[in-house]
Amino acid sequence: MACDSSLFGCNRALLVTASAPRLSKRRASSGQALAGLCSRPSLPRDCRWYNPLGMRKKWFRPSEPIRHWVEAEGCASLLDSNGVGIMVVSYNILGDHNAWNHRDLYCKVSFDLLKWESRKSLICNEICKWNADLVCLQEVDRFYDILSVMKREGYAGKYKRRTGGTRDGCAVLWKEERFQLMEAENIEFADFGLRDNVAQLFVFEMCEADSRRIVIGNIHVLFNPKRGDVKLGQVRMLLEKAYDLSEKWGNIPILVMGDFNCHLDVTC
Repeated sequence: MACDSSLFGCNRALLVTASAPRLSKRRASSGQALAGLCSRPSLPRDCRWYNPLGMRKKWFRPSEPIRHWVEAEGCASLLDSNGVGIMVVSYNILGDHNAWNHRDLYCKVSFDLLKWESRKSLICNEICKWNADLVCLQEVDRFYDILSVMKREGYAGKYKRRTGGTRDGCAVLWKEERFQLMEAENIEFADFGLRDNVAQLFVFEMCEADSRRIVIGNIHVLFNPKRGDVKLGQVRMLLEKAYDLSEKWGNIPILVMGDFNCHLDVTC
């Protein structure tokens, strides 16, 4: 059955037909019947005419998640005798490619919130909110987008992409006014038969703490829960190289951050 849209005035909503019993012979003219239907606020599905656009569920923007922070005990002991400390943060930021390639994992996340431009702003704002001195990021595939923003906040950074066909990697940012980069080393675990994951190692010298130095490690460990042997191999390789750097620079402290893909209640 066809329908003339002029009968609906300014309302151009798409109409479709639905199965229903034949109308009684005693009925108003077609124009009057259609006008009467359009004036109704809502129509049941057993009616001959209904607007499917009005049946769609409205999409509500989800509220921001509530995170419960746990403060570590004895934080004051991390300060040296001069009261000099550093603020460090570490995040797996979910690679942009992975977010869209595995959309089924984030089906409850609003499309607008999942878009990279929106997430990029949230990530950079989070880092700036904590006023972090050192930042370790994992699952990064839009590094230079982030760096272009963080440079305006006084940060420098380095990035190491995973080997193989993957697009993401690890990245470290630091405040140039607080740290001077002395040495950097990348680890490609594929060279040791430990999959395509990577890690980063850096030696920094603090600018205002009488040449105090520190080794920083950043790693994204293999996810596969069935390959605990590979997980342990990657962590062991990182720690061995970190200790080598520490001894090279006079047994300086080591700080390792990352996404270890392990739970506290299991071995891996």
